[in-house]
Amino acid sequence: MLTDRWHEIERLYHSARQQEPEERANFLNRACPSDELLRREVESLLAHDEPAAGFLENKVPEAAPIPPGTLGARK
Repeated sequence: MLTDRWHEIERLYHSARQQEPEERANFLNRACPSDELLRREVESLLAHDEPAAGFLENKVPEAAPIPPGTLGARK
């Protein structure tokens, strides 16, 4: 996904969260009237509001190191 596009999704998501839930659809219709895909992306995040609330701010967790000699080993 392009960085500019992601920033726009993030901006709209946070702006929409500041709206009352019943006003969010109207807000998004005004904010992106000619970009259905953008509106659906933001609506998707809003639909999962609680689990997604910190998603945009969270870093990807670091994976545990793989012990030497186990990668590609067959049992």
